[in-house]
Amino acid sequence: MRKIEVADISIDEDGRLRIRPRQAEDIFQYVYRAAAEIRWDADQACFATPKPREWSYLQWFQHARAAIRSELGRDFELNGRTTWANVPDVLRAEISSALAAG
Repeated sequence: MRKIEVADISIDEDGRLRIRPRQAEDIFQYVYRAAAEIRWDADQACFATPKPREWSYLQWFQHARAAIRSELGRDFELNGRTTWANVPDVLRAEISSALAAG
C-alpha cells in the first residue's frame, strides 16, 4: 500500500478535522466513492471530515483512514515534518498511536 506523507493535521474554525498530504494526487478526489462523508477539499488540498456529532475526532480520523485505504489504496504516514494546528495533545497522541499500531 502506498503511503501518503501527512504535512499537517488540523481542526478548522468549523470543527472539521483536516488532513493535508505533503503532495496532492489526482486520485484523492475519488475518496467520495467510499460514501463515508470524507471529502477531498481541492481548494485547501486536504481531506476533510464533518464536525463530530456522535463520533470523536479519533473515530473520524480512523474512519477517514479506512475509507482512503479501501477506496484509494493509500495510507497515512506521520513523520517529524508533520505539523499540528488546533489539535489537543491527547488527540495528537491518539492519532499517532493509531497509525503506529497499523
